Amino acid sequence: MGIPLTNTMYNHFSLGGYPAFVVDMRDASTEKSDLETMLSRSFKEHPANCGIRLSSTCSGGKGKVTAEVAASASDTYRIALYLLEDGIVAKQVDNGLEKAEYVHNHVVRTMLSSLYEGDRIGALAAGESKSMQYDFTIDGEWKQEKCSICAVAIDGNGYVNNVALCPVNGTTEFDYQK
Repeated sequence: MGIPLTNTMYNHFSLGGYPAFVVDMRDASTEKSDLETMLSRSFKEHPANCGIRLSSTCSGGKGKVTAEVAASASDTYRIALYLLEDGIVAKQVDNGLEKAEYVHNHVVRTMLSSLYEGDRIGALAAGESKSMQYDFTIDGEWKQEKCSICAVAIDGNGYVNNVALCPVNGTTEFDYQK
């Protein structure tokens, strides 16, 4: 499954196959065995220095989300937001075997920000924060109760610094551990 952005990201990170993943916009691979090492290195070497608070409301497929980034270290930040859906049942090849009714979770349905590199927030000094608002529409074929918003804070070097997730009708508070 993919959105138009999928090919852009595959080209940017020179990924040649599926499945593939990108960790922190630093490392990318199509080798499942690389994921744990890359995640471990990210958590040890690149701790979060900003938090993200999300507040989202949605009714009848129309919604609004406010994303606030708070800095604990001075930097220039961007934020990228995605609308995700869980529980999508579709065909999947898993370890060479085709599964007709595989359950896909955290599927990107659409991007709310204008760029996958994120919309520019600007420079924030330690202790400062800034909020941005986004509107979204849930397609009639998607299940609103299974949708969520994922926000990605990106630092001045273009690397992911923190991530937050909340239901389309919910909130999440600042967390510097993700």
